[in-house]
Amino acid sequence: MIEIMEHVKDIVFDHAMGLAFFGFLALVAVIVAGLKGFFRYPKEKLPSSTTISLGDMVGCFTIYFSVQLLVVPFFVLVAIYLLTGSWTMPSEATIQLLQGWIFLGGTGVVILSIATYLKFLGEEKRDYLLGSACAKDVWLGLAGWCVGYPIVMAIAHFSSIVVAMLWAPADQEQVAVRFLKGVDSQALLALSIFITVLIIPIIEEVLFRGFLQAWLRQRWGRNLAILATAAIFALFHYSASQGLANLPFCISLFVLACFLGFIYERQHSLLSPIVLHILFNAVGVSMMFTISK
Repeated sequence: MIEIMEHVKDIVFDHAMGLAFFGFLALVAVIVAGLKGFFRYPKEKLPSSTTISLGDMVGCFTIYFSVQLLVVPFFVLVAIYLLTGSWTMPSEATIQLLQGWIFLGGTGVVILSIATYLKFLGEEKRDYLLGSACAKDVWLGLAGWCVGYPIVMAIAHFSSIVVAMLWAPADQEQVAVRFLKGVDSQALLALSIFITVLIIPIIEEVLFRGFLQAWLRQRWGRNLAILATAAIFALFHYSASQGLANLPFCISLFVLACFLGFIYERQHSLLSPIVLHILFNAVGVSMMFTISK
């Protein structure tokens, strides 16, 4: 019991230091952004005659889940049979290696399928979903990261303190972090980092901000659409195996998703949240390896 209490005290102290640091940065960022008018929406444009139907949105998500839940597991089983000559499960290390390579291939299939689906929808709907693509959109993504990152980190540290004090869960690494740290192949690691930092943000922004938020906006307005999409995005990343230890991660992702949704609506461009999302993942991966060393 004493060891558990000492462990909790160490966790609380570490996160309190992080909260103080990022809380200060968040306060400065919010003040500067407020003075610069960052949080103000531009003037409303005339309503577009283009709409995203429920079928359009469901179709894109169906492509994603079909590949992840059906195609990838199927090819894992086929690869196991081709390597072993039976359906008997090989060693855990072999399975992890196979899953890693096939996951990368599956991600490639997903992004090609979504690109094809966007082309199938036609130019009008595609432009409505993706919006503009110019240097200003990139700069807004960078500005969104400068404002949002310290806020997200401060909330992550605060929620970690609350969870540690109330339930005292053991520290657990996120599933994606454990996967990257467990990769032995340098080629697989490099491709995994490339996918995590660059490709997954594009896929998730097309799915959640492009299709889901655009569809919800037509029914509930942009503010409710941002909140609802952010909640679904956070739940999408929840890992039941981690229990309460996953709660701070999901809360911080909800806040991040609110920023992603806000700058998508503010700029009318999917490029801005993609840039923010890429930066967030890139910093997260960099910190992971820095802390490991």
